[in-house]
Amino acid sequence: MAKKKQPASETQELENAYTDITGYPVSENAAPKKRKGLIIGICIASALVIIGLIAGIVIYQQLEKLPILQNVKVAGVNVGGMTVDQAEEAVIKAIGEDYATKDLTIQIFDETLTIPAQLSGGSLNVKKAVRAARNYGQVGLPGTVNQQKLIASTTGYDVNLESCMDIDKGAITDLLEPYNEKYNTELKQHSWTVEGTTPTLEDLSSGKLDLKLVVKMGSAEYKFSIKEVYNQIVDAYSKRVFSIDAKGTKTEPEAVKLDDVLAKHQIKAQDAYLDPQTWQPVESHNGFGFITEEAQNTLDTAEPGSQVTIPFVLIEPELTTQELKDRMFRDTLSTYTTKSSSSSARKTNLRLACQAIDGYIMNPGDVFDYNAVVGERTSARGFKAADAYVSGETVKTIGGGVCQVSSTIYYCALMADMEIVTRKNHSYPSSYIPLGMDATVSWGGPEFRFRNNSNHPIKISAKATGGNVSISIMSYDDRDYYVKMEYEVLSKSSYSVVYKDFPADNPEGYKNGQVITTPYTGYTVNSYRVKYDKATNKEISRTFEVKSSYKHRNKVVARVAAPAEPSTPTGPSGSDVIDQIG
Repeated sequence: MAKKKQPASETQELENAYTDITGYPVSENAAPKKRKGLIIGICIASALVIIGLIAGIVIYQQLEKLPILQNVKVAGVNVGGMTVDQAEEAVIKAIGEDYATKDLTIQIFDETLTIPAQLSGGSLNVKKAVRAARNYGQVGLPGTVNQQKLIASTTGYDVNLESCMDIDKGAITDLLEPYNEKYNTELKQHSWTVEGTTPTLEDLSSGKLDLKLVVKMGSAEYKFSIKEVYNQIVDAYSKRVFSIDAKGTKTEPEAVKLDDVLAKHQIKAQDAYLDPQTWQPVESHNGFGFITEEAQNTLDTAEPGSQVTIPFVLIEPELTTQELKDRMFRDTLSTYTTKSSSSSARKTNLRLACQAIDGYIMNPGDVFDYNAVVGERTSARGFKAADAYVSGETVKTIGGGVCQVSSTIYYCALMADMEIVTRKNHSYPSSYIPLGMDATVSWGGPEFRFRNNSNHPIKISAKATGGNVSISIMSYDDRDYYVKMEYEVLSKSSYSVVYKDFPADNPEGYKNGQVITTPYTGYTVNSYRVKYDKATNKEISRTFEVKSSYKHRNKVVARVAAPAEPSTPTGPSGSDVIDQIG
């Protein structure tokens, strides 16, 4: 007969309870008090875990309501100030299908690489990304949180989305690997030599030239890092940007200094020019070299490591000696002809004065002195006695009439825009020249002088035909304007008719009514040098030149007493008359 099981003792019940909880039996020697303490500790720990879980749930709920820091962005979307729910909605709406459909293009120096959209996973875990944005500057150790807050408030922060996307780093690295091999190279400098024989000036004159620049092209140094470019790719995805320039450096070889090459190995072509001391043409000559712009373009388009040959070429001067001589007096700066009805003596004087002047050359800065060039007017030199003004009176003077030549030159000098040094107007107006444009001269004074203030030599052409004088000033005309002379009458004084009595048998032989003295009307005028644009004929400037004052002279008429019949006047009438003397 089986034994009846005895009820467990209090100690046994505690042991069994402990074994159920811990899986380990209570030591046989353990005191009941210790066993009870263990059970209480386990209960307390369990309670703390439960309290922690509850607190975590409460904190999580509070974090979900916490607004994201200002200037924090997710996939390029500024979610600052939003809750996580608001941020999720804004990001989903903004990105659409961008990550699923858009490839990323990378410019790697001169090449373009495309990263297919599927290598970014084609998606973005928006919930995870938004919570990372919410935690930034708000969850973590105090030092880190403060630093993140400072970044957000100054530069702003884009959440790194690498952990929120299925980016295939291995595949992307494989795509970048060929560029890593191609764009990690050493710098090789260019080298050059000049080959051939340096020609002499005699060789150049005959066109003989055998010289060339040979350049061995170097190659650039490239630096490229797959790690840096991969980080750029992640940063681009984080900002929802799908086009970037890959980081990398390129160092070009030092350029061949073509100017230095030319300085050592060329002879420059020399244009003909005027010697500033003698103002005679200096001979031109050929040169040799190359056009630096063209040579540089050849080098710029050459392949690295190739050899480039740049031949030296013959370079002709832009202005040859003959061209300089031909153009020196090619252009007419000014020309003018004065006309008068002259006596035979006056015509002779005009001709001799023009002969002394014709072909006279003035270098830049030279002064034309009329009396010095024409010389003293003497009978020995062939000059004749003709009417001229002396102290306001008309008298016969050796060389009379040569003021017509000086006046014509003065007018031409004005229109050629020359500098007038010395000039004096006549006492009375002259009929052969406009008012204010005359220049009186006499041996011993008055004088007429002007300076060649242009950049080129000038030559004076002077011709006398009968009573006409033609003057031209020839040079090389590089001006964009021309000059005309104008005058303005400021005042006018009329002459009077004065009668002078003579007996019937007067020795002068005057007849009644005969004009003894030709009259002149007096004028005061201002003259102006006016410049006009050659292309448009529009006035450019108007410059006051000089003020000229002419006296009036009364008309003197003979009144002969006698029984003689009145004679018809043989001189000019009472109308204005401008004499041709002087």
